[in-house]
Amino acid sequence: MVQDFIHFNPFKMSAWQPLSYFSASAFLSLVALQSQQTYRPFLLILVVTLGVLAFNRIPDLTSDLSISSSIGLFVFIWLLHITCVLCVEQHVSLSWTAAYKMLFNPRRIVDDSQRDVKKTKDDTAAAEKKSSDAVAHTKATSSQSHSKFLVKQLILALTLYTIRHFYYKSFTPYILTNLLQQLPHSTPLSTLTVYIRRIPYITLPETLLRIFIVIDFVLSTYLLNNLFHAIFSITFVSLLRLDSPTDWPPLFGSLSTTYSLRAFWSRFWHRLVARTYLSYSSLLTLKLFRIDPRSTPGRLLVAFLIFFLSGMAHAVVTWRIGFRCGWWQDLWWFCANFAGIQVEEVVKVVAKAVLGKKVLRGLPGLERAVGYAWTWGFLFWSLPKLQYPKMMCGVGM
Repeated sequence: MVQDFIHFNPFKMSAWQPLSYFSASAFLSLVALQSQQTYRPFLLILVVTLGVLAFNRIPDLTSDLSISSSIGLFVFIWLLHITCVLCVEQHVSLSWTAAYKMLFNPRRIVDDSQRDVKKTKDDTAAAEKKSSDAVAHTKATSSQSHSKFLVKQLILALTLYTIRHFYYKSFTPYILTNLLQQLPHSTPLSTLTVYIRRIPYITLPETLLRIFIVIDFVLSTYLLNNLFHAIFSITFVSLLRLDSPTDWPPLFGSLSTTYSLRAFWSRFWHRLVARTYLSYSSLLTLKLFRIDPRSTPGRLLVAFLIFFLSGMAHAVVTWRIGFRCGWWQDLWWFCANFAGIQVEEVVKVVAKAVLGKKVLRGLPGLERAVGYAWTWGFLFWSLPKLQYPKMMCGVGM
């Protein structure tokens, strides 16, 4: 999907309205994290209402669709996270610091100040005192690590910004213009969503366009999310001194781990939503479907619901930023990834049964090569089915 470069003006009056709604929602969440469970449902209504108002005004922030999509997903996922923390997992914080540490922590990155689930009043008070001492000691002795962290993140942010600028201003328009011009004029994009069944009729430009769509999906998300991550880490670690460098580990893993769809999502892709979706999926599996999440059917259902919730979140955000068609493909695509993972698990079982574990251990290079081909081949096949409808539809159509 072709995106313009960053066009975000925080001083535009319309931008401050969603920012104000979200700030108020975040502040009430801090209050709710320190309140008794009895009052949380009432506070949560206000938190969610303000969060939804902020989400509804996302288009007021920027005209850049990729930025709008990322911010929309952030707000949507944050609402799920804070709802889960308050009323599903029922975390209790007895200080503003501990509450803040949980507020924007969907990955549940744990330090001493976050080990504050209330068991007894004395235990919690002692734990928070110990946490405060540890935090004070860390701040007093880590100025050098903060300096190194600041330099590293500044270099990273500038590098990502430069690459993204070149990518959207020069590389993407050039590649797309040339490839789209080479496509047969009589062949609509709706036809090009089908590839395998059209193998006798496929052309090199449409194959290259598919390859570009795969690269764009991974690279655009990687660049933008890491850019936001670097900017926020500089803000909260080096400027505000609210966090330590260890609170901001990398978002993404290594591309070398993408030798299966399961590894693509669990080892390479960011895990910002995994813990929250796991909590909701386990709860739904147990309470709604009456299946033990630890059983084999339960684990399978939990995994499906995680992908289903991901698809729903992306579909809602796609619709909100202006696409009135093509949004349901987000739900289809995430469910298709779940199906693809099940296929590869079945293939692994069959391969072990036919070839034997000893033979497979002797061919690690071949197994990895097949895995890479399968993972990226699946993305090559499926992503155009996700992106072409949006390219055909356009915003507001």
